Formats: sequence, structure tokens, C-alpha cells
Amino acid sequence: MARLSVLGISGGVSNPSRTTAVVNALVKAVALRLLADTGLIEITEAAPSLFAGLSRGALGASGEAI
Repeated sequence: MARLSVLGISGGVSNPSRTTAVVNALVKAVALRLLADTGLIEITEAAPSLFAGLSRGALGASGEAI
């Protein structure tokens, strides 16, 4: 059976963010129960890379990596 991946996405705009803290805690709790790989995307950090292009082909390497 393939290992599961759990990805949390936080839209909190402050730093530190309570929303990000809650999302991160949930991701970790689920991962412990399911033995899954985890990741966390914070929209405030990802937005410049994600919104740099109007299509996937127009994204730079950092946007493509997300």
C-alpha cells in the first residue's frame, strides 16, 4: 500500500498566525494516526510565486514547485 500524504493549506495573513498553528497541529495529528508524510503551505508565503503567472507555463521554478 502506498504511503499517504497529508497537506495543510493555511490562509492566515498574520505572522505568527493562529490559523497556521491550528492547521499545522491538525496535519501532525492526522499524520500520527495514519503514518503519513506531511506538508504545509502558507498562502502568505506562497502567493507571490503562485500568482506570478496567469497559467502554469508562466510560473517560475518556485511556483511550479508548490
